[in-house]
Amino acid sequence: MRLTVNLDEDLYVLAKSIAKSEGVSISSVLNRLLRKSQEQSSRPGRRAKSRNGFPVVRGSRPVTPELVDEIEERYL
Repeated sequence: MRLTVNLDEDLYVLAKSIAKSEGVSISSVLNRLLRKSQEQSSRPGRRAKSRNGFPVVRGSRPVTPELVDEIEERYL
């Protein structure tokens, strides 16, 4: 399917650089990246990521200064 897309300048430069280094078209790079993104988001058991890119983990106890001290005493 043919489609016109407007990319942010930095994303265009990145896609163009990847395409050039792999010897493929920008379309191929974008197709692969979109498929990879789709696969990762549709895997069972995957958790959504927060805005900063770190995984959101539910059911764990929070990391507190006391927990850090306890771990340091046990393992260091």
